[in-house]
Amino acid sequence: MEEQMDRWNDDRLDELSRHVDDGFKEMREGFARVDQRFEEVNQRFEEVNQRFEEVNQRFGTVATREEIRDLMNEIKGKFDRMDARIDRLYYGVLGLLVILVGKMVGIGA
Repeated sequence: MEEQMDRWNDDRLDELSRHVDDGFKEMREGFARVDQRFEEVNQRFEEVNQRFEEVNQRFGTVATREEIRDLMNEIKGKFDRMDARIDRLYYGVLGLLVILVGKMVGIGA
């Protein structure tokens, strides 16, 4: 009877050992998947860092505030000159219109 009990215990221990081994195998596979995900995340992180470096380099080429202010002043000066030209053209056309209306009415004949 005792031998039968030992045999039963040995079988149960072998089964438990296989079950534990299977559990550890699943755990190792799970850790392998986690490691793979970390590698993917690290790769993406490196790509993001490279993009930030590119952005930083581009910001290095952006004009300073003084350069932008000078450019804006130059543009404003050009618009002011264009406004003056348009005003002169407007007054010229208005004067011509007054002369033409006067001719038509007979005042300036």
